[in-house]
Amino acid sequence: MKNFIVIVLVVMGLTFFVTSNTAPVPLHFFTLTKDVPLSFILILPISITLLVFALYNLIQRSKTNIIIRELEDSLESEQKKVLEVAKRTHELELENRKLKIRLGHTDFDEDSL
Repeated sequence: MKNFIVIVLVVMGLTFFVTSNTAPVPLHFFTLTKDVPLSFILILPISITLLVFALYNLIQRSKTNIIIRELEDSLESEQKKVLEVAKRTHELELENRKLKIRLGHTDFDEDSL
């Protein structure tokens, strides 16, 4: 809601600015000369700058999202590996205990399982 209010206020301010600055000003571009309103000359560079900034920001966000996605995939893969290692460790502990029982060893570590 705050964004909407800010946008409405900015649009109202720009509307007031454009209607207040309608005096024609000559614009020279190479050999072309054209009379345009003063507000246009002031708003055009700001608009171009904002557009370039928005495109740059969009590119940076997409790069960041790609990196985050790759890191999440890597984390998920590593978590699966840890789970597999823990599972294999448990299997080996059980097999070790069975072998000790079969060989008649009675000195078990009660905290191992």
